[in-house]
Amino acid sequence: MDYPLPSLCLGVTQCIYSGHPAYTRPGFNIWNLFSKYKITFTFLATTYVDQLDRKGVVPGTTEAFGDFTGFDFNLPSYNTECQVPALGVEIKCFDPKGVWCQNDEGWINPETGGLIVIGRT
Repeated sequence: MDYPLPSLCLGVTQCIYSGHPAYTRPGFNIWNLFSKYKITFTFLATTYVDQLDRKGVVPGTTEAFGDFTGFDFNLPSYNTECQVPALGVEIKCFDPKGVWCQNDEGWINPETGGLIVIGRT
């Protein structure tokens, strides 16, 4: 994942939590931490999100597309497009329709090189 360093350049404050997100003790759980520090974005392991789903907890957006895409301060950004692949990632559409394993539709803009994905599951 290449977004932590550029986000620091933009002035974003990061909270690094070293521990299992399901760990609780009286007066503490990960949600208290999020609330206390007004954390609005987090990366949680998919296994934990699955565990929440089985318990009927809806965590909200579960987007991890940032693992595949990144940004480059030397290139322009275009509305509705992911700017560039993440460092070391080669992104290709899987078939002529652009449908990939999550049944989303996506394509690479031939003019800008940006990635457009619609129908997030």
